[in-house]
Formats: sequence, C-alpha cells, structure tokens
Amino acid sequence: MSEVNSTCHIIGAGLSGLMCAFFLRRQGNTHHIVLYDDSSSCGGQVATFYHQPWGIRIDNAPHIIVSSNEIMREFVHDDEWEKNVLFVDSLNQSLSTRIDEHQVCLLRKICNSDLSEVSEALRRKLTDFVFPSRRYQPKFYTSSQNLDTRIINMLRCYGDVINHNCRLTSVDEIDGRVSKLNFGRRSVKLAANDMVILALDNAQTAKILRRTPLEKTSFITVSYYTSQRIFVPHNTSFVGIEDGAADWLVITPNVVTAFVFGKAKSFSTSDKLALHIWDEICRIRGVNSAFVPAYKVDKHTGIELSDVNNERRPKDARTQYQNLFICGDWTMRDYPCCMEAAALSAVRAVETLLKSTKQRKIK
Repeated sequence: MSEVNSTCHIIGAGLSGLMCAFFLRRQGNTHHIVLYDDSSSCGGQVATFYHQPWGIRIDNAPHIIVSSNEIMREFVHDDEWEKNVLFVDSLNQSLSTRIDEHQVCLLRKICNSDLSEVSEALRRKLTDFVFPSRRYQPKFYTSSQNLDTRIINMLRCYGDVINHNCRLTSVDEIDGRVSKLNFGRRSVKLAANDMVILALDNAQTAKILRRTPLEKTSFITVSYYTSQRIFVPHNTSFVGIEDGAADWLVITPNVVTAFVFGKAKSFSTSDKLALHIWDEICRIRGVNSAFVPAYKVDKHTGIELSDVNNERRPKDARTQYQNLFICGDWTMRDYPCCMEAAALSAVRAVETLLKSTKQRKIK
C-alpha cells in the first residue's frame, strides 16, 4: 500500500464517523485522522449520558443489535445474546414467543416506525435480512445503558485528534475540491491531498451540500426509572405489544423504555400517555403497582422510510466535491436508520475514499 501523508477530516463523531476512523485504521492506512463534533462528547445518537434526576447514566434511547447484523455483532459477546422475545396481545393479554408469527411487530421496532410508513421494498428486504431462512432464529442484544463503555470509547481511540464544539457551517471550493472547512469563526485550510468525510445527519448534510433534506418522521419513548429490574413472563428484555399504546418495551436493569410509533396522538398530554403505558406494563407483569415510578417522555426524529425518501437517498458516498464523501445511517438505501446501517455507510465511505486515492478495499 502506498504511503499517505495527508489528513482525513471526519466531520461528526457519532457512530458512523467513529466507524470511519476505525475502518481506516483497520487497513493500516496512514492518513492523519482528525474528527470534529459540535458537542462536547462523542457518540451522537448512540451516546450514553448522565441523567441528573435519576443519578444514573442512560442511553439516548435503547439500541438493539440483531444477530444478523454482520458488523455490529462483533461488539457483542457470545453469552450476551438473548433469544426470547415476548409478544403480548393487549386486547386479550395472550402471550407468545413465536417470532415467526410476529414478524410485523419485530420489523416495526427495527424500523422505529409504524410499518404503514415503510416502503414495501424495504419491508421485503428487512424480512429476508432478519429472517434469512426458516431455520434461523434471530438473537438480540440491547445496549443496557453502556454504549459508551462498550463501543464509543473504544472507537474514539482510532482518531488522532478529536475537536469538540466545532459545528461545520460551510465549505469553500477550488476546482471541484473542498479547500476549506468553516466552523463559524474558525476555518481549517485543507492541503492538496486532504480528504473529508461528512458523517452528519441528513439536515446538516443537506445544508452543507445545498441539497433538499429528506422528509422526517418521529416516535416517542417513555422511560421509567425502577430501583431494581422488573421481570415479565419468560424473563425477557424485549416485549412486542400488539394493539397497545406502546409498541415495544426494552427492559434493562434500572430503566424500562416504551416505544410509541403511532398512538401518542390519542392522548391529550404526555403524562396521560406515560400513565397509560405503565398500566399496560403492570398488566403484562401481572402486578398491581401502588405507584408510578419516575419517568421521562422524549420525542425522537428520524428519516421517513417511504418509497419516495428511499429513492432520494444517495446512491453512493460520493458528492459534487472530488475529496468529500458522505456517510450516516440515512444514506443507506433499503436499510432502516440503525447502528448497522451507520456502520455499513462508514465501510462504503472509506472504500470510496481509498479507491479515490488508489488504496485497497476493506477486507
């Protein structure tokens, strides 16, 4: 491999940006890697943060890794996979652990969206991806409030420099190449052989590259803090709910998080939604709770997984600039916005960058 003395500037130190640094180093690449992020920490949407009211560290939202994820499964130890998923019909309280009978419910969680908003092509591909054969039983891993220690802190070591509180506002161009990165009052001038990877969300990328942003969707999470882990039938961490206010529950040692994709508008306030979902949780547990634990309600935005949006996603990692490439889970056609898509987008961005500098591909 030829010697490289240039710098790779990675804008965004979320999962996809950190993965770019990881894959560059995995190749023994000699780029000097500099990461920039507009926050004071790394991780972006998969970061773990300290929640002062509860006195614990929690993830931005629970993230699930499926055993069919080719890249992210490397971060899960063999004894941490869980096979059991409980499905509950809230109308008659019937219970089932048959994943093959509840594929729609499972795909709803993987997409973090009501499937009425998801393109048919994406649904078919996801079904084949998660259930590659009738004999295959997918396994699951939830982050359990430790994505920083499990993934982010390891990945951040692959960057040579990390500059925090740097928000990219624009780029300057000379002869079809980015010549300068502008971070408000601060600018970074690029050398002739420098490369740039934009690992930002769709809205920020659209602004920098002067493109029309994709349509957004939203979902709600309601997280409850419990002094000890609660238990549901079959002692599982994953509960899919049919015909309930909540669509999914993810249970970790001190936090139970409910995902709500379509029925939040049925409740006049977030407090009424949280109280109703806690009643659902108690019925699943078969317990009459004397009180409602501390909770918080968060609204999350993502990319709508419609046919129109799917077609508008980038075909590859290239942009109008010869030395600037893009990545991020939203850039991957026919994939939900998830950790695996973020990692795959990093592979694609790095391979495209290496090809442009005549480097070899990732193995």
